[in-house]
Amino acid sequence: MTLTKCKNCGSPVEKGVKLCPHCGRKNPTGGLPTGVKLFMVLTAVILLVSAIPKMIAEHHGPIIPRSVQNAINPESSAPAPIISKFSQDQATRGQSLHEKILARYPRVDAYYKKAYLSGALSENPLSVISVPAADWEALSEEKRICLEAYAASRINAIRSSPFDSLTIPSDAPAAPLVRQRVSNMTADSWGVMVGAISVDGRVIQPDNLVIKGH
Repeated sequence: MTLTKCKNCGSPVEKGVKLCPHCGRKNPTGGLPTGVKLFMVLTAVILLVSAIPKMIAEHHGPIIPRSVQNAINPESSAPAPIISKFSQDQATRGQSLHEKILARYPRVDAYYKKAYLSGALSENPLSVISVPAADWEALSEEKRICLEAYAASRINAIRSSPFDSLTIPSDAPAAPLVRQRVSNMTADSWGVMVGAISVDGRVIQPDNLVIKGH
């Protein structure tokens, strides 16, 4: 008979005995029962897994599903690009021509010197460029088409960042509606606004939207 000590009370017991005759402990000469060990391991694993998100959040910020991120910040999810019916060469020539025309009017506000979002809260917002009436009337058909191409080429940029050309801040109450409207823009959502120069030389009057996508 090989004797050893009970791990609970320290009394001598026979090795391998299932019950200590002194204190009544089960398996007095071995470690924890297999079932107990398994329970402890599972508990440790569950605690570790549940702690991982908190650990990540402390170092990298909270984990937010992509769908929720897009709802919070719709601009983070860029819309699918629109394919223009104009060529890139036409758009590039149109931009250069527009810059050349407005260079004749140094007092005109910078707002009019590039394409901008018009009708942001309407059902049909447009990517628009403004051209002084006198200059528009003097242009050939080919050059007018290039200006149209330039206006159309800015649709994707306006859809992605509509507030770049607006006085409405991106966190304004109307901002969600603006985002919704511009998301519906198509390849035909462009126009050329033609008008007279204001007396102070700063504004191109929105006298007439002479052409827009069809």
